[in-house]
Formats: sequence, structure tokens, C-alpha cells
Amino acid sequence: MRYFILICLFVMYGCSNGNTDKVVEKAFQENSINVDSDYKKSLDTLRLMYEKSVINIKKDDSIKAIHSFYILIKQNLSYIDSLKVEIQKSDSSGNEIGRNSFINNGISDSVYNRILMLYSLAESLATVQNCKNEIQKERHAVLNEYASSQTKEQLFAMNTLWGISMVLYGFEKELISVSILALTR
Repeated sequence: MRYFILICLFVMYGCSNGNTDKVVEKAFQENSINVDSDYKKSLDTLRLMYEKSVINIKKDDSIKAIHSFYILIKQNLSYIDSLKVEIQKSDSSGNEIGRNSFINNGISDSVYNRILMLYSLAESLATVQNCKNEIQKERHAVLNEYASSQTKEQLFAMNTLWGISMVLYGFEKELISVSILALTR
């Protein structure tokens, strides 16, 4: 959650300023290795939590539910990754892609709906009450704010390509974090 909030604040603060775009792009290039490394560590933790959950559960129905949840997480992370790849290949400006693809063509709503669905599934799978409470708290903090059209405008239409990629990265980090909470046994 902290990553998402910090990324969003940074991105919204630096939106659409030519000088800021150059500084941000340079910072992105210098720090992309750290972001990738952090993301890979999070994925490894998620995989380990999934494996541990499957080993510790005795009921076939629960194992199937956890397996289906894990597959759904991986599919949604792949979907968000594919959006980031398309953004990186684009010659258009962030504002143009943000408005046309994410807002006008509904990609932001698609991402939002996928995240909302995973939060609901994570909450239903969580067996530890503290984890369930944390999932509910994060869901309300992230998704209630995101649901407004003004926030979508700020995150996507008024942002650089790098900024949009970082917003998507923040969503991925949130999905992984919440999924780890759901798999905690």
C-alpha cells in the first residue's frame, strides 16, 4: 500500500511538466533495475506463500480454491505487464495513451474491475482474521479513491508514459501484497 501511495503522489506531483518529464525519465532509467528486482522478489514471495498454503491444507476443495486464486493472480499480473509493454513500445505521449486507451477505451475500468475482483477473492480466501482485516482496509484505501473519474484522469490522462507504467506497477505490488495476505495460514 505504501508503494502505491508514494508512487501515485510522485506521479501526480510531476505530471505534464517538460522538465519534470526529462528528470523522471532519467530517474526511471537509473532505478528500473531496482524496481524489477523488487518486483521479482515479491513474485518469489507470492510463489512461496502459494506453495506453503497448498502443502498446509488438507481439504481438496481448499486446495482447488487456492490454486484457482493463484492462477487468477498470475493472469492479472500478466495482463498488467502486457499493458506496461504496450506503453513502453508506444511513440505517443502519456497524455494521449492515457486518455485514448485507458479512459476512453475503458482499460482503466478493466484494470479496476480485475483488482476489485481479486480483493474480494483474497478476502474470502483469507483464514487469518488479522489478514482479512488488512485486506479490507487496503481495499477501501486503494479502490475507493481510485473509483472516482477525477483520480482516473490524474493517474492516466495527465501523466507521462513512465508515470502510467509506475501506476500499473503500483497496482501489481498491491495485488501481490494482498494475495500474500490471503495465502497466509
